[in-house]
Amino acid sequence: MKNFPVTILFILLYQICSGQNTIDNVRRHFDQKNYEAAISLSEKIIQESENSQEIGDAYYFSAISFKKLSEPTKAIDQYLKSLEYYEDPEDKASVYNNIASIFLAYHAYENTILFVTEAINTQVDSVDLGRRLLNRAIAYKQLQKYDEAKEDISNAHNIAIALNNTHLQYRAGNQLGLIHKDMKEYDKALVHFSNANSLDYPKKTFHNIANVYDLKGETSTAIQFFTKTINYTKRNRTKFIAHKDLGNLYLREGESRLAIQNLLNAVELFPSLSNPEIEDIKTFKSLANCYEILEENELALATMYDAFELSVKFNQIKNELADKYTKEAILKTLEEHRTKEQIKEETTEHQYTVSGVISISGLIILGLILLIRNIKIDFKRKEILFKSKELAKLQLKEKISAAAGRFK
Repeated sequence: MKNFPVTILFILLYQICSGQNTIDNVRRHFDQKNYEAAISLSEKIIQESENSQEIGDAYYFSAISFKKLSEPTKAIDQYLKSLEYYEDPEDKASVYNNIASIFLAYHAYENTILFVTEAINTQVDSVDLGRRLLNRAIAYKQLQKYDEAKEDISNAHNIAIALNNTHLQYRAGNQLGLIHKDMKEYDKALVHFSNANSLDYPKKTFHNIANVYDLKGETSTAIQFFTKTINYTKRNRTKFIAHKDLGNLYLREGESRLAIQNLLNAVELFPSLSNPEIEDIKTFKSLANCYEILEENELALATMYDAFELSVKFNQIKNELADKYTKEAILKTLEEHRTKEQIKEETTEHQYTVSGVISISGLIILGLILLIRNIKIDFKRKEILFKSKELAKLQLKEKISAAAGRFK
């Protein structure tokens, strides 16, 4: 009993220490943007945990942390490892979709389509299906496969109407407008953007309307809609692109001061954005052009160098992804995952079948045992009954003999 308090203290300390290695703590690190800490703790969970779901979650958080650190190749590796532990189709579909979003950001559109399609085939929840169809439509649009893109958008729009989901309707209308814009069917594009604008999510479509008017050469109307976008939207990425496009418009119109003002606003928003994109590189190049026009040569050179660094980083990641994840490699990986799933399902089914056979065999044996037992019991009952009858006959004979003796 003397060691009892020490034992309790040891147990409490163990629970506290082990409790630190939990997915909730990983999530907390991630939410606080401590991505390195989230990755480190995820690695500990992967090594120590025996729970498949927990290991899958650890790989998942490691993947999204690497993505935030602009290391998409490592992110994809971690995502693929999570698939080996996840059993829920919803978790797997989410992983496939997240991998697709990385490929989309780095313009690997064929790979995007492969993984979005896998997500669609894995889990068909209506809302998620609609979103994923739209994501695949974006990749088809970039490959100029407009018919396939329109089909996906139409299916997503039908889902949105069936669910009365106005945000999904907005996204479908917006994507259709973008396709018509790419096809230089500007009036049709404006119709679709305006229809989307009538829903509950109008803020982003102002920017698309502005772009169409800019392409049509209606500069003053384009400026009005770019300004509306900047004033209404709360999304930094949308505001960034609007400032960038408005800056380029003023640059073309010879309004260097207004161009610089908007491009600088775009650059100020840049640190809040994650991962370099082509749009970001174009913004720095446009700003450098502005400085050149104003004969600010040192600023122009410094800004062009920033654009060069971003371009190198973007292309390095893009080439790294292209080298490691060829179409053949991806198809092989997806086929391996499908085979593993099939084996797992067949094993589970076999286990159920064997346990079912064992259960049936057990029931048959139990039935035979009960039958034999009942036969034995019935035999004993008959034996007892026969002996009772014989005893009764004997007693009856004795009574008759006794009575006969009294009458003599």
